Amino acid sequence: MRRHCSVSTGWGSAGHAVHASERPIPPAARRTAIRSGLLCTALVSLAWLAVGCAGTGRSPADQLVDRGDYEAAILAYQADEARVPDDPEVQRNYGIALFFAGRRDEAIAKLERARDLAPNDARTLYFLGRAAEETGRTDLALSSYTGYLSHTKQDAKSVRAKVQELAVRQATADVASALAQERELDARMVPENTVAVPEFENALRDEELDVLRYGLASVMITDLSRVESLRVLERERLSALLGEIALASPASTQSTQSGPEFAPIETVKGTKQRLAVLLQPGTGTAYFDGAPDDARDAKFKDAVKAFQRDQGLGVDGVPGKKTWAALDKAVREVVAESSAQPDRVPTMVERARVTKETAPRVGTLLGARRFVQGTFAPVGDDEIQLGASLLEITTGGIQPAGSPVVGKTESVLRLEKDLVFEVLGALGVEPTQEERREIEKMPTNSFLAFMAYSRGLYLEDLGRSEDALGAYMDALRADPGFTAAKDKEAVLTATPEDESELDRSEVQQSLGANSVDTADRLTRTGTWNGIGPGPELDRGDETDPSITDTGKVGVGTTLIIEGDLPGGTR
Repeated sequence: MRRHCSVSTGWGSAGHAVHASERPIPPAARRTAIRSGLLCTALVSLAWLAVGCAGTGRSPADQLVDRGDYEAAILAYQADEARVPDDPEVQRNYGIALFFAGRRDEAIAKLERARDLAPNDARTLYFLGRAAEETGRTDLALSSYTGYLSHTKQDAKSVRAKVQELAVRQATADVASALAQERELDARMVPENTVAVPEFENALRDEELDVLRYGLASVMITDLSRVESLRVLERERLSALLGEIALASPASTQSTQSGPEFAPIETVKGTKQRLAVLLQPGTGTAYFDGAPDDARDAKFKDAVKAFQRDQGLGVDGVPGKKTWAALDKAVREVVAESSAQPDRVPTMVERARVTKETAPRVGTLLGARRFVQGTFAPVGDDEIQLGASLLEITTGGIQPAGSPVVGKTESVLRLEKDLVFEVLGALGVEPTQEERREIEKMPTNSFLAFMAYSRGLYLEDLGRSEDALGAYMDALRADPGFTAAKDKEAVLTATPEDESELDRSEVQQSLGANSVDTADRLTRTGTWNGIGPGPELDRGDETDPSITDTGKVGVGTTLIIEGDLPGGTR
């Protein structure tokens, strides 16, 4: 590739500019050019070599950024851009200078241009994420940071923390927007290849294995996401939706920690009071949200019918012994859970499942055509069974997702892989061989590590970050190579200092601070040709070219060098 570097000319001993056309290159200088394997044309002025060559080594603009003189650097990058408008490094570093100068929108424009020219450049993606985040463009920031993490080897814990924070922020905004436009949404418009995976259902309510609800759902989301033809919704979006729906229900904030005083359950008032503190699975809406009086009105009957339906009882809207027994049991569970965890107000949202009745609403709001509802249940003393069902939001239909899989409890992650392929078959999706290999990769071979990781996810959902960190550390002690746990630990321990350090590191790499400076290389080349300080500074051995008598060349003479500069990056 032929590259042309243009610099200001020097001045000869007679006081006039000396150009290549006016003075031949001395033989020693020509030998130096030939010996260096030079391929492109550059005009090197010893009066000031720092104009350099845009895109080759460090330009003066790069050096100005290095010194923190961003406004001067911006002017210099404008000149570089005029010479090489399609150089991604110039566009990237120009954007970095604009970012640190506080000109965020202009920075985004340059960085997006750099990304278009070099889509996989990690440093471009990093600073594009930084600028987008600070201008409130969450979607651009999230996609840029995600791309950065896939193309960098840096220990970027601050970025992983940002990705999680931005994902929650984006999910919350999307859910709020969907709720505001709910009347205009049409389930039939949701793409058929979109699926969501709620927490698994603990079919037998086994307390010892209960946290697997979170871990198994998380792993299945990751595995299904490896299939390019599927669009799998983030776990954060489902959590955000259920949370928003729960907050919209006054009953969701009613504390039952002290064991509320209810009227007798056999009375209409007592039944209404109990239905008012229970939330309907999959929606977070209270069964009853009216006045707790003795009126046997239509709202009361509808609430009883909904509860009876969810409990698998006869649906007639008239409470009897079976309805009262189920109602009493459900309320006692809420009260017991509140007593066990007094630092939060429990709701049935945490046990909510997307049902045939609720799937159309929840799926439409989420933008998910089908739900993959996983279940697990212990079998005997040391085995576990996993299964799954598919719920289709346009029809409310439920079908088994293949056959259940059974095996040793300690091999639950291997069973999860088998279940994923059963689910894909039920979805009518055939993964490629590469996708199969990716799905089959085990996140950890330690059951104890996976249980600790699952417990961490559960504690994070409760907002108990310190306890969650402890669980992730337990997972890493059991398996130091457990990447998912390591990422979670990094997210929970990231600090502002980590971001500042990463900023500095990425700037230095963007500017090529570890490479030999362009001006320094040119000065050395000029010295070897007899127009520099002399052999005592630059000559390393007898193979170096002879030092040309400066009298033969003239002080400040411009030298034409053809080819890439010694030690260059191109």
